Amino acid sequence: MTAAEAKTTLVRAAKRSWPNAAKTSDLPFLDYWKKQAEWLAFHAPHIGDVLLKDYVKMMLAEAKAAERQRRAPRPWIVPDEVKAIWRKVEAEKEPVTPMEAKEAKTSTEASPPSPQPRLRQGRLL
Repeated sequence: MTAAEAKTTLVRAAKRSWPNAAKTSDLPFLDYWKKQAEWLAFHAPHIGDVLLKDYVKMMLAEAKAAERQRRAPRPWIVPDEVKAIWRKVEAEKEPVTPMEAKEAKTSTEASPPSPQPRLRQGRLL
């Protein structure tokens, strides 16, 4: 799921939970939703749709509980250390051009068989 799709999922779910909110700015805890959207946008490319929807449900439950208790919900924040890890991973990826990928698929050269050690049956005790 892309970051934009994740944000859209969050906004739609929040609007369903607060039907009196005509637009996003009418939702309670506007800063909370902005932080949650940032968190989802960061993690969306790395997690699946099912897990993302579960996170959205948890975010909505936290906001509803905070509203009942008349307090501000605690937003989820991506630590800078985690951001640095993902930046490093993304920087180390080597982009493959379409031509290189095509050449790799159509290569007809046979690779030598990999040597495998002979397996011997051993005794248990």
